[in-house]
Amino acid sequence: MLKPQRRERSRMRLVLPAFIFVLVIAQLVSHSVRADPRGIDFTIAAKTGDLGKVNAMLADGLDVDIAGEKRLTALMWASRTGQFDVVTRLLKAGADVSVALGAYQQPALAYASEFGHLEIVRMLLEAGANPNQAAATRWGNPVSILVKAASNGNLETVSMLVNAGADVNKTFDGGNSPIMAAVSSPDVFDYLLSQGADTRYVNAANVDLLNIAVMSKSADVVRRIVKVRGQNLNRLDSQETSALMRASYLGLEEIAEILISAGADVNQKGPMNRTPDR
Repeated sequence: MLKPQRRERSRMRLVLPAFIFVLVIAQLVSHSVRADPRGIDFTIAAKTGDLGKVNAMLADGLDVDIAGEKRLTALMWASRTGQFDVVTRLLKAGADVSVALGAYQQPALAYASEFGHLEIVRMLLEAGANPNQAAATRWGNPVSILVKAASNGNLETVSMLVNAGADVNKTFDGGNSPIMAAVSSPDVFDYLLSQGADTRYVNAANVDLLNIAVMSKSADVVRRIVKVRGQNLNRLDSQETSALMRASYLGLEEIAEILISAGADVNQKGPMNRTPDR
């Protein structure tokens, strides 16, 4: 009954080069302005937790927000690598929590949230960081900071951001919503659902939450989604493919059975008049 879908592989061959192109261009732009050597040294010290060097360079009058390695600030690097003491010192020196530089144009809070450095997230929020400021995917597409945390399954970070005012339905340019980023983490998914996340949102690529869960092979989350009142199990995406069709074409028998048991139409026709069992 269940056969792999060749079109999925063809689509990925077309999409991936575009993603790579965007990333290369972003990297070129980020390096188009030569960084100050002092900024390089400063950010490396921050990244590696060399508090003594950070203190010395600040004492010499160095701008705490100077861009360095990969055009990021010291606060961004320390937030990314989890250097709690360095972050504390930089904030005391007046580091700007809203600065967004580098290839991804995202602030320190995005890095701390993505990598699950909970206490640094807390410090940045207390220092005035905006939990709804834009971040970016690895391909440079704008997303919310909450998406960064949710995509890595950081439940504590997600809840901290939400409690600080992060919008659970925040999107940028029709990108994925936070709950779409949580399809591989049932506990994060459940939490966002409890906070009012919209399960019927469709992104700019005309893909809904159910199809994303199927593509992520997340049977537990698919089981949760089909129980949500008002969910359209037979919605066709831009490829005229329903969640059941996609599960069938990808050989995901467990997910297909979940969808069928929930009432998905086994006779619905998609591309080339194919039904889920063909």
